[in-house]
Amino acid sequence: MKKAYFLLVPLLGISLCSGCSYVKGYEHDLTVVACYHEDIVSSGTVNIFNNFVLPDLGETYVPGDAKFLGWALPGWTYGVDNNENLYPAGGVVRYADVASYATNGCLSLEGIVVQKDSIPANYLTIGWYDKVGTSGLTQTIMDRWTEDLVAFLQGEGATESELSTLTIRGYQGAVADIGTAINHDEDCDILLGVGKNIGTTGGVSCLELVGNIPMGGKTRYIARLTDTAVAISVFQWLQTPAGQAGLAG
Repeated sequence: MKKAYFLLVPLLGISLCSGCSYVKGYEHDLTVVACYHEDIVSSGTVNIFNNFVLPDLGETYVPGDAKFLGWALPGWTYGVDNNENLYPAGGVVRYADVASYATNGCLSLEGIVVQKDSIPANYLTIGWYDKVGTSGLTQTIMDRWTEDLVAFLQGEGATESELSTLTIRGYQGAVADIGTAINHDEDCDILLGVGKNIGTTGGVSCLELVGNIPMGGKTRYIARLTDTAVAISVFQWLQTPAGQAGLAG
């Protein structure tokens, strides 16, 4: 029987937040508590002027064979709701985004930890640098390119079941920030729009790094991080006019 490291306690936020004070003033203060099981890992106050940056859960709570997925809002369920809706370590909690989830002026976010071998593998995961001024890439460009990618994969024999787990994920921040996020996710096969420093400043281990790829009016690098057959095939396709057409902008 596999061990389970995750814990979802819908009423935990109420008990932990029972002592919270809610200031009904101009700023509408809201107390945010990041907890794991019954331990309060961090807490802070958000309002219309101030945000709260969530911590990493850390090795104290995450054994080597497990993975910290992120901080869950009340009502989020592992295996049912989208993991991309979790707040990651370093994620910014803004008042307007979370006020509706609060109870009595307090919001409890639960740390989600699962065993690594229980996480289903995606057929293919593409990461892209979501910083248009640097990468040239936008969501519109990526949506158009994804259509080309799906058509290519179908031509290569990908099944509907496989395509249902195709994941295209944007990464924001400085190079060091996106490198940390990519390494945390541990599932990216290919990166788009990165610079040559993704392996140095970013700290990402790349099996292949190819530059001079046109995208959004710029030329950037693509990187291959895994050696799966589909990753190799798509990476080679990205070096052809057909693979680059949707990225042009």
